[in-house]
Amino acid sequence: MSEVFKALPGTLLIVNIVILLSALFFFTSTVASHLVEAWVGAWNSRGKQLRARLESALGKEAADALYGHALIRSISSGADAQTADVRTLNPPSYIEPKIFADAIRSLSAPNQPLNANAVVTQIRASVADAATQFEPKLLEWFKAINDHQTGVYTRWTFLRLITIGFLFAAMMDLDTVHITATLWGHPEQTEAVAKALKDANLGSGELDKLTADQKTKIQDAVAQAYKQLRDIAPPDYAWQHVPTTPQAWLAKLLGWLLTALATSLGAQFWFNIMSEALKLRAGPPKPKQQTRAAQQ
Repeated sequence: MSEVFKALPGTLLIVNIVILLSALFFFTSTVASHLVEAWVGAWNSRGKQLRARLESALGKEAADALYGHALIRSISSGADAQTADVRTLNPPSYIEPKIFADAIRSLSAPNQPLNANAVVTQIRASVADAATQFEPKLLEWFKAINDHQTGVYTRWTFLRLITIGFLFAAMMDLDTVHITATLWGHPEQTEAVAKALKDANLGSGELDKLTADQKTKIQDAVAQAYKQLRDIAPPDYAWQHVPTTPQAWLAKLLGWLLTALATSLGAQFWFNIMSEALKLRAGPPKPKQQTRAAQQ
């Protein structure tokens, strides 16, 4: 960190607090994301939402015919995906566009269930040459369905993350306002924990592209920082000291809500903030390091 930057009153402490809060929210976001993924996987909500959307667009009978097609059955799950009633199967959470187009094309042939379907008929009527243009137009329509479904899924995921984040904050008393104020009042301890994170050399980049060892290293460093953070700013309301005034309750709820909103931004967001803050704290490389880097 440059000498000018260090000379600014309170700047180093602010950066340290940003680092520690980013580590905290990275921790809560990771936990919340795992819980959401477990919920979505257990209930197959994405697959059910996709089926509901197609049923709304094509009609119930057409959707039953589509999901009963051999190609779609092959990627569905259930006790006996090949013979069970299509309504009892777990629909796939994702359908390859090519598989979807092949299934629709075969089901829209003469004397097939979707031959007179309103959507299929409209798509066929909108192209000049059905033999060559029907499938691309169908895929374009299916892409629009998927884009809409992705938007719905993203909004639901955001709400789930906020809900889980708020419940987690309430149970653990992760009050952002209280934690920030405590860190500001203990600069030496805040500096020590931030330095420990810097020494861990977490690096930067896309979380999904990191190796298993790199992810483990980051998780261990953040978990240790979280433990030290809780030692510095222990919960002042762990279901033992209930706020006694409306103002105290309002302040507590505000702190929890801020934690929930921060959690909903996701682990990647807070990993990036933490990485950038750690770089800012470290400052530019020393002259020798710059020379060595230039020679390489």
